[in-house]
Amino acid sequence: KLKTYTSLPSDPRYKQLADEILKSLKPGFKNNPLAQMYAISFWLGKNGYYSLKSDHSSTDDPTASFLFGNRTGYCVHFAHAASFLARSLGIPSRVGAGYAVSTKRRDRGENLALMERDAHAWPEVYIEPYGWVIVDVPIQNYLDPPISEPSMSMQNTLGQIAKSGKK
Repeated sequence: KLKTYTSLPSDPRYKQLADEILKSLKPGFKNNPLAQMYAISFWLGKNGYYSLKSDHSSTDDPTASFLFGNRTGYCVHFAHAASFLARSLGIPSRVGAGYAVSTKRRDRGENLALMERDAHAWPEVYIEPYGWVIVDVPIQNYLDPPISEPSMSMQNTLGQIAKSGKK
């Protein structure tokens, strides 16, 4: 059942890099799949650069282009890199996708405007007996300028329009 989630490109660099990353783990954690995934995730967050302007889609292996190239990309690149590194260690992994909205926008009223920039991808690993566990990459390096949050009045207006069915 989980075989689909352990396949990866034949490029040996995934396993070589994963093994290198795991050298930072204390001996008691070296065989713990969740600790291994956290080590991978933190390493990517520290050594990668987030930018929406980076595109690796024109290459044969966009993940390899990101991971073994300039390590500049966005959430999809980080999520796939983490997933392939985990798979190289035999840890079942997949990429989840949906929306991630800042906490500033979530607890202010009954309406929330989801925007294109809220789209997000993250890595998940299968850990017995828990099932799928999200281990998102905590990115530390941002090359793009911060994007301002939409105003609450705009979110409320859009929410009221959506509720009323008006176009």
